Amino acid sequence: MPSRAVQRYTGVARLLHWSMAALVLTTIDDLSAWQRLASGTVHRLLYAILLIQPIIGWWGTSAFGAPINVFWLFELPPLVSKDELAAKQILAWHSIVGITLSATVAIHISAALFHHFVRRDEVLRRML
Repeated sequence: MPSRAVQRYTGVARLLHWSMAALVLTTIDDLSAWQRLASGTVHRLLYAILLIQPIIGWWGTSAFGAPINVFWLFELPPLVSKDELAAKQILAWHSIVGITLSATVAIHISAALFHHFVRRDEVLRRML
């Protein structure tokens, strides 16, 4: 098999990735076990939703048959052929994921405010 060159992320992307990982790790050193578990779960859920939500939207919009313009720069190709019945179901999932994202963001913000006003630690200041 011919080997393919691995396309690497840019230096800036790698720096941001590892910086965020280090910052997240430093914010959880003084948390109890349940708080570390909750923090990790919320962060993973946020990342998963932020990856999944646009794909579901692209899929549902493709099934609906509508064009998808990305910042008016280019149009995404459809992922599936037009099927309005499927589109309604897919876009219902998109709505549920959006509500889940909103709830997860609310939990994340609440935890940051808890750290700032109740625990009076540096977690929120580190995020800002």
